[in-house]
Amino acid sequence: MGKIKRQYRVISVHQTFNGQLKVNWKREYKKEFLCPQCNEPRIKFHAHPKTLCRVSWCCIACQLTGSLTQRVPAYIFRYRSDLECPNPNCQEIGNDGQKGWIYQIGKKGKLFTCRFCGVGFIPNSSHPSSWHSRQNQQKLSAFKFDEDTWDLRHFYENTTNRKRLNFHDIKPDWYKFQVKKYIQFQINSQSSAESILHFLSYFRQFGAIIQQKSIGSITKINREVILQFIDSIRTQASTTIYKKVHALKQFFEWLELDSNYLIRSRDFPKLSFNESNWLDEVTRKAIEEKLCKIPAPIARHYQVQLWTAARPEDICSMNFDCLKEENGNGMLGFTSIK
Repeated sequence: MGKIKRQYRVISVHQTFNGQLKVNWKREYKKEFLCPQCNEPRIKFHAHPKTLCRVSWCCIACQLTGSLTQRVPAYIFRYRSDLECPNPNCQEIGNDGQKGWIYQIGKKGKLFTCRFCGVGFIPNSSHPSSWHSRQNQQKLSAFKFDEDTWDLRHFYENTTNRKRLNFHDIKPDWYKFQVKKYIQFQINSQSSAESILHFLSYFRQFGAIIQQKSIGSITKINREVILQFIDSIRTQASTTIYKKVHALKQFFEWLELDSNYLIRSRDFPKLSFNESNWLDEVTRKAIEEKLCKIPAPIARHYQVQLWTAARPEDICSMNFDCLKEENGNGMLGFTSIK
């Protein structure tokens, strides 16, 4: 007899504030959604019970695939609206208007942390070290340029101690020194912490090429080194290649090298931007009917975006106290990221 293939139910499980939301895609899906690439409703669902991605979808028309069981961050499904941050230096306002954004960490349920300031604590504990000891560990030492680890809290407010610039593995030493000076220049030029971290990653990769080619000084950087670097990243996405080459060209300009000779216009890949896929009326109505089952922060972001026509990244960067009253009218303030 042939081996019988076991059939699994195509059910995705999503963690919410109110427990788990289960969706049976075989039974509940009525072709409401279109493929985001080809706009065809020919979508099939597959169960993978032995993998991290338990349920996936595949478009029969264009073969595009995706996951239906993305992980929900712990600060969403373990969020505690009844707790406030004990750190007196934390002034951020949480999702429900309370001080801080508290969520449970660990499986035993005793330790909690604030998403904003990173302090860990045990609720209802009278012991003085219940959170003060964690706070003491975060004290900032004096900044030293020569050190190979820089704490971003020296340069940016509201940055946790988990964000550091690590120069240890950047070689050779003369190149590391120039990278440090350029990173310091970018920090003083008000570049964001995320941009600085990306710059350092790009320069680390380029440094590996310099080390391999035994380049001994700035003036020895030539076109051959650039081509080898571009060749090493050619399998990456076009937008990623563009960002790395552009960052490198800016670095060369700061070094007062002939950046136009080292990096040519043809080294930049052509970027294509797909038009936005608007939500159809059926999808919008389905979302509104299920809003009560969606985590509160995500549901509120969706409602604000719906009424303001703002982009998702603008909504995500919006403060919780963004609603202001002027002359009896409600004003919503946010910064549009360009």
